[in-house]
Amino acid sequence: MISDQPARDIVLPRTKVHPPALRMAQIGRPHLEARLGAALRRHKLVLVSAPAGFGKTTTIVRALEHLSPAAQSFWISIDEEDDLARLLCALELALESADIPWRTSVQGLLEVARQGEAGPMQVADLVADALAASEIGHGIIVLDDAHRLRDPAAFDWLGRLVERLPEGWAILLSSRERPPLALPRLRVSGALAEFGADDLRFTFDDFMLLAKAHAQDSDEKDLRPVWSKMAGWPAGCELALQAGIAGTDLAGADDIAFDFLTSEILGHLPAELVAFLTECSILVELSEPVCRAVTGRPDAGELLEEIVRRGLFASELDASGLVLRLHDLFRDYLFARLRRMSTAAQIEAMLARAAAEETNPERRIGYLVRAGQFAQAEAELSALSKTLLPQGEIERMSRLVHMLPAAFVSQSVELSYMLGLCESCYPRWQQAGIHLANAARLFAEAGATERRQRARAYELVARFGEARTAEAMTLLAELEGEPLDVGSRALCALAGYLLSRVGGTVEQEMSYFDRMLESLLACSDPLVWSQCGLHVYLGLQQGMRWRAERYATGALSIAGDLDETLRDSALSMRTWHLLLSGEYREAAAIVDEVEGSQAWHSKPYSVRGSIQIARSVLVYLQGDANLLRAAADRFFGIFEGREGLSWAYWRGLTALFFGKLHAALEDWDALDLCRARLDDELRVLDMPYLRLGQAYLDMLRGLRGLRDRVTPDLELRIAAGPIQGDYLALEPELAATRAIARARVHDYAAA
Repeated sequence: MISDQPARDIVLPRTKVHPPALRMAQIGRPHLEARLGAALRRHKLVLVSAPAGFGKTTTIVRALEHLSPAAQSFWISIDEEDDLARLLCALELALESADIPWRTSVQGLLEVARQGEAGPMQVADLVADALAASEIGHGIIVLDDAHRLRDPAAFDWLGRLVERLPEGWAILLSSRERPPLALPRLRVSGALAEFGADDLRFTFDDFMLLAKAHAQDSDEKDLRPVWSKMAGWPAGCELALQAGIAGTDLAGADDIAFDFLTSEILGHLPAELVAFLTECSILVELSEPVCRAVTGRPDAGELLEEIVRRGLFASELDASGLVLRLHDLFRDYLFARLRRMSTAAQIEAMLARAAAEETNPERRIGYLVRAGQFAQAEAELSALSKTLLPQGEIERMSRLVHMLPAAFVSQSVELSYMLGLCESCYPRWQQAGIHLANAARLFAEAGATERRQRARAYELVARFGEARTAEAMTLLAELEGEPLDVGSRALCALAGYLLSRVGGTVEQEMSYFDRMLESLLACSDPLVWSQCGLHVYLGLQQGMRWRAERYATGALSIAGDLDETLRDSALSMRTWHLLLSGEYREAAAIVDEVEGSQAWHSKPYSVRGSIQIARSVLVYLQGDANLLRAAADRFFGIFEGREGLSWAYWRGLTALFFGKLHAALEDWDALDLCRARLDDELRVLDMPYLRLGQAYLDMLRGLRGLRDRVTPDLELRIAAGPIQGDYLALEPELAATRAIARARVHDYAAA
């Protein structure tokens, strides 16, 4: 079962994964329910698609109740704010009772999902594998109100999951509109069953049964005009019978739904309840405190109870207290009515009152945005960021910022700065650089020198991540000429360290690293520590043993028990201290601890990369070529879906690293695979160090036999001078390999 740890990021009510209570009069529709049940046994995806008020949810709930006892259903109600992250958390919550053998946490799934376009597909594979390993014979995942879902990544995930669903599992999707899935392909393959408005319409016999459930004793001739006017629309039929107007002449109504609701439903309700409902239509959820604030009515709780008693198209969301959600059709109608009756200023005032009373940050900020109070929403976000960003709640923070109009965000220094920090954690360097440069400009206009420098320092790291080396070096020189606080000095030293690795000497790297560490040790800002920890790669570098331990000790003191990301960075650095000290057993224990975490896939790339390199070194020391191949496959999985020059660089380095290890174990096929991978990356980024690595792997391949010789041109390719940014200690290996090549042709003096 997945750990509860991800709950700090996304907290969902349990009612989200419970079928809603059906409070309207119910009739059996055995033929429709049987068809739906049969479809769930035969197809991977069952789509129930129809406009509002066609009884989709009611039909699904009743059909599920009549399935065999062996079938288990897992309900998820979709909300407007849902994206792939919230959907995965809801899936975890819905499946909680099923004892699914998850191999990774929901936070791990989220991290995989962020890894480029292929991320959601990989997550779908992981979910499908977990479902296949469960002991459930017939499982049904219900996604109700899927039309509220707008995240493209969520539909990428869902489409892949449908294709990969194991035998005995089905997804039941209800929506007002056809979802953006590959429906034609699913239809042709036989994976899809569809139920539309024509399937869900009430027949006249259905309407007659419903009339009896409402204790209506009208004649058929009185009921038929109503049914005909409603065209079998279940909600309209229900509303008509609730109002008791079976004999009313409905001819001439242009808008069936709204005109009918106006004349026959609200007309039969007390005026105070109508006014209450109309004003509360601005709300996502109706709770007593918020409704009282919006309407000014002290009897708001009693009116909410009256809504439930009358069955006025509302679902109860909280069994422990009165919290309702109006059905979409009813709320849309009421809000349209409110706009006709009120000025924009009056509606904005109601939204502001709702925000003042609302306790949920997302809803509160949403109300402020709808009220046009962007500055207050900005202040709320700024205060919230001080809690969310240090806790690593990047997805949530980014989603909240994006509630505001893009034009306002671009003019807000705080929001631009927040988005820049969020994007740099993914890392999406181009977007991070744009937002941080904008924030720096706005800080400069406001005369906030230190904050401008901090934004520019973060931007500097982003420019390096974009492989815009020349711009990064210019910006670094500019900032180094200014008096900086310790946090900005640490970030500049981080950028200098990274730039030195690409185009400098080992001495320059070490100098910058030492300056970064000295600044960090004088800095208590966990965000600066985390940013440095995300982008420091110590690994196999010369002179790093004691530096790694010093960094680890400092980072652990800042991280404490709350900042798991920074703690993992510290542990990965300590691992290298132990490896370089020859303490392999102790290093393996830390690798096991970090790699065995249920939240492994949620950890930043740098942490997972460093730990998996250490794991690969430990595996290599065992001399097992097959285990090393498996370690290489796991490592290359980190890069899946990652695009851009910087990722081509890291993939190329990884291919070179594993190529060396495979050659040492004489696994020539695996070496050839690494050579091919390195060739692919050189087509994207033709960099001297990677080109030299390519020649080195070619030479190792050429010397595989005891009597093999290399051609002079191949030997010449590795006859390089001092190497800048020697990540993988390549220079001494090139010299040793050239010595072997010279000895093979009996040039012992040169060797």
